[in-house]
Amino acid sequence: MKAMVTPEFLSQKMRDRRKQLGLRQGDMALRIGMSQQHYQRVEAGHDARLSTLLRIADGLKLDIMLVPKEHSAEVQASLSELEAGATTVTPGYGQPGESAAPGHWDDLVDDSDG
Repeated sequence: MKAMVTPEFLSQKMRDRRKQLGLRQGDMALRIGMSQQHYQRVEAGHDARLSTLLRIADGLKLDIMLVPKEHSAEVQASLSELEAGATTVTPGYGQPGESAAPGHWDDLVDDSDG
């Protein structure tokens, strides 16, 4: 069984993304209207409210998604390909840079309210 995502993992991802964007912690805190001390604590792995995490994600130009565990390996593989700049095409999934066909993600994302 795969381990649950930890606060340390999330804080490392936030730190990596901030640095990728060329921002210092103080820059990020100003960008999202938070004290630098509070931002530093969150980035250090301290517990944070969901609203705080959403605010930070927005400031880092990230989306937070909940992915069904049975599809997490597929999603992670797709993200790894994107991060690596892969140009290979999975059969039936279009060409790089193309939008997916309508309904392509229906089996991964459930937008129903009930």
